[in-house]
Amino acid sequence: MVQTIKKYLLYAVVIGIVYLMLANHFIYIGGKDFRVLKKGTLNLKYTFFSVQNKSPASIIKIDDLRWAGIGEVLFEEGLVTKDEQITLEQKFEYE
Repeated sequence: MVQTIKKYLLYAVVIGIVYLMLANHFIYIGGKDFRVLKKGTLNLKYTFFSVQNKSPASIIKIDDLRWAGIGEVLFEEGLVTKDEQITLEQKFEYE
């Protein structure tokens, strides 16, 4: 009985981790700083993403990240100004 409960708990933990990976973007900013953004749909695209050594334009150009709100994260971290964020988001939204 105890073995069965342990097995079900292990399954629940694995399913929970997989769901978290499918439902969120984990953005590495640098150092110990991570941000989590909700995905629009369950998938594995850009689950783990680092903004280091990338230009703001190349980051915001990625549709999945832009729709999840990466522009706001870049602004909050001081990597772009609010005007640059809006300009880049509008530029790539219509391409």
